[in-house]
Amino acid sequence: LLGIRPLFESFGEAAQGAALFLASLSRRQRELAIAIIDGLPAKQIGRRMGLTEQSVHTYTKRLYARVGVRTRAEFTALCHAKGVRGMFKPADDAT
Repeated sequence: LLGIRPLFESFGEAAQGAALFLASLSRRQRELAIAIIDGLPAKQIGRRMGLTEQSVHTYTKRLYARVGVRTRAEFTALCHAKGVRGMFKPADDAT
């Protein structure tokens, strides 16, 4: 978590849990998490990330296992509880 401290301190107390949660994910996992939070379907996530739809499903399952959830609804609820959902605007994916 080296280098995370300035990021952590830049958030208010309510958002620190979200910052730590996001810091625990790799860059690609954060990208996937944001796309899921944005409500994008796997096909659009794949286009955005340069992955096949099947790879998106595989990486999503791994992300869910890492954070201890089984469904998109559980993941979204977890992100909401940690304050992550409010940190991002909906994606403007016109492609």
